[in-house]
Amino acid sequence: MKQIVLYIVGFVALVSSCRKPFVETDPNTGVQPTVVSSNPNSYCRIENISQVNGTATFFSLSYQYANKIYPNEIAITEPAINNLTQKINFVSKGDTLFFGTGNWVIRDAVHGQITQMQMMDTDGSGNTDTILYRYLYDASIKLSQKLSFYNGNAQPDFITDYFYSNTLLTSVKLQLGDGRKLLESSIAYDPTVNIKPWVYLYTDAFESNRLLQGFPFGIRSTSLVKQILTNVYDTNTGELLDKWNTFFSGYVISKDGYILQVNSTGDNQQGLSFLTGTLRFKYVCF
Repeated sequence: MKQIVLYIVGFVALVSSCRKPFVETDPNTGVQPTVVSSNPNSYCRIENISQVNGTATFFSLSYQYANKIYPNEIAITEPAINNLTQKINFVSKGDTLFFGTGNWVIRDAVHGQITQMQMMDTDGSGNTDTILYRYLYDASIKLSQKLSFYNGNAQPDFITDYFYSNTLLTSVKLQLGDGRKLLESSIAYDPTVNIKPWVYLYTDAFESNRLLQGFPFGIRSTSLVKQILTNVYDTNTGELLDKWNTFFSGYVISKDGYILQVNSTGDNQQGLSFLTGTLRFKYVCF
């Protein structure tokens, strides 16, 4: 039986029209941010995402990269649970990266994007679903559609469509394979501030959101996100079941355009469940 876990996350933005949407002093250092890389031609990836409160860290997600595109290890650390760290290691064979038991991703040979992923999902009763995801991209390598197949089904059980304004993801629509609507998200940005490519904002994710930020799934956001509004529907009646309204605020940005910190509160968004509270970002450059 398919289980949909609606992961929650929220980002709250309290930005007035007469105030900058970011701060000029880094709360972590007390001084203005400098640059992430002294080489303007560097390609920098997120190396660590930490949920913090002052100097205390509640959650840490770290990526170790085999090259500038793919990770060879992901580490999830929860200091509150005896500094418990879970590691996910990837083994590369041809166009496929294997991890865990029965899990793998396939890379496109031309553009390097992930085109397929298989995940084994075990629920609390010990039942396991084998889920195959297929990712479709447009000519400019934006993720346009995701198809989710459970336990060898020939037809998709879930279909997600992604819509853009120029290069910015503006809405996500998730439906069952038979067309019944499940979820719709709209995403608003501050167009006055450009940033280096940051995180993916796919609100529909069934696959592990902890893997998502470490792999190439199309293009990432390059403007400050202000708000995400999601409507969740009853698939039998079409009735609106819930609304999730979330925002970003308090950005700290390096002088070369990388997001170093953001504050988040409000309702939660599926697929972004680790992005809660005050978040710090670190980068590795190639």
